[in-house]
Amino acid sequence: MLTIGALGAYGYDKGTWEYTPCALVNPISTAGAGDAALGALIAGTARGLPFILKDRAKRHRLAEAPLESALDLAALVASFSVLSPDTINLETSPTALREHANKLGLTLSPAVENMLH
Repeated sequence: MLTIGALGAYGYDKGTWEYTPCALVNPISTAGAGDAALGALIAGTARGLPFILKDRAKRHRLAEAPLESALDLAALVASFSVLSPDTINLETSPTALREHANKLGLTLSPAVENMLH
């Protein structure tokens, strides 16, 4: 995973790059966002989410397609992380992430939805 701040992130797997845009939020502090994204990426792949979706068309906004990959989950968690002044957003929970996704108009795939329950 290569994060590029407010521009999103790229994932690379077996010769294929996928771009995932960031969610549009008003950040309070970006400290810890990369760590939050990496943690979500690891958790997502550990729970069986694909690292990237190799055949997905490029998105310009995160809400243009359901969140299905670990890279998508990383973008969601990072966008929640920056809403806190703290390096670690202590409000992070499965419920808070589902509510955050809903506020942003994001659709969660069944696998991501299941992970956040």
